[in-house]
Amino acid sequence: MGFKDKLNIVLDNTIEISKTVGKTAFDITKETVDNKLQDIEQSLLEKKGAKAEEKAMKKLFNPDKKIANLQIDITNKLFKIKNNSCDKIFNFSDIVDFELLEDDISVASGGLGRALVGGIALGGAGAVVGAVTGKKVTKKKITKLIIKITLNDFDFPCIMITLIDKPIKTSSKDYQKAFNEAHQLLSILNVMTNCD
Repeated sequence: MGFKDKLNIVLDNTIEISKTVGKTAFDITKETVDNKLQDIEQSLLEKKGAKAEEKAMKKLFNPDKKIANLQIDITNKLFKIKNNSCDKIFNFSDIVDFELLEDDISVASGGLGRALVGGIALGGAGAVVGAVTGKKVTKKKITKLIIKITLNDFDFPCIMITLIDKPIKTSSKDYQKAFNEAHQLLSILNVMTNCD
């Protein structure tokens, strides 16, 4: 067997190996593309299902209680928060946690399976009872009073209900009104999270 014959054998083997490797690479690529297509198809089906569920919830939603921007359908255990960032209806069971933020400091919180902790002294306007420190701090003005609701929802993991968004004296009637709404909201959220 001459050099030319040996070279032809090596070339033939190389071509066969290339075909095998190429076919294997093609099969792996095809399988990857097929898996991606299945994932996309599954995702589209899930989105269609979620949209159908959302549409059904909108038809079902009939609010019978309203506090600030929170609308509640007690019968169907649904709620909606009217604001620009979210136009979605949620189940009571979607609530993971909630808290009252005064100037970005949490003064009261609650959530699924736990009692409302922290607290606000009702004795004097702007008097906050520190849940951790035990110190009483009196503020004359605040700039924000917000209820933050954490939800079990990747699209809307947290929604805010803004009660005060500008500097306001804690002795004013507007503060007292917002303060009372905050208490009502915290109480109703506590009932919603512990509702069977």
